[in-house]
Amino acid sequence: VVVRADPEIVPSLRHMRFARVQQVSAPEADGWVRVDILFEIEQEALAQVLGFGPRIAVIEPVELRDLVMQSARTVLALYGK
Repeated sequence: VVVRADPEIVPSLRHMRFARVQQVSAPEADGWVRVDILFEIEQEALAQVLGFGPRIAVIEPVELRDLVMQSARTVLALYGK
């Protein structure tokens, strides 16, 4: 899984269950970093990404990014927005 993340959450990414950070890039122009993460369990990837809220964005796989967007829409619908 490739994500863009606020560099302040990288230590937390390194301590996730069922996952291993494989690479962290130098900061990009906006200060965020690209992080390659290997998840042992696909569903754990979705749960972890959602847990970091707006401090992380999935780049690939597209399927995971789509699941994150679908989950966000479901939460918005639940709260009537």
